[in-house]
Amino acid sequence: LRTVFDESCIFSMIQNLTLANISSEIVILFRELLQAQLLNSEQLVKLIRVFQASRKQMQRNGTRDETVEEQVKQTIPSIHD
Repeated sequence: LRTVFDESCIFSMIQNLTLANISSEIVILFRELLQAQLLNSEQLVKLIRVFQASRKQMQRNGTRDETVEEQVKQTIPSIHD
C-alpha cells in the first residue's frame, strides 16, 4: 500500500473530497489506510472534519445514505482509538 498511497497522494485525495463525492467506498478506503497506519495526524484531522461535515449535511438534507452514514460512524470512532 505504501508504494501506491504515499503522503502526497493521500493529501491530494483528502483535499479533493467534497460532501458530494463521499461514498461508502471512499470511507472504506480511508479506514483501510488508517488501519495500515498510512495517515499522519494532519491528514486525520482533515479527514475527520470532512466526514463530520458530510454527516451534518446528510442529516440537514434528510437525504441520508444509510450505508455511507454507517461507514462514517464506524470510521470516525476508530480514528480516535
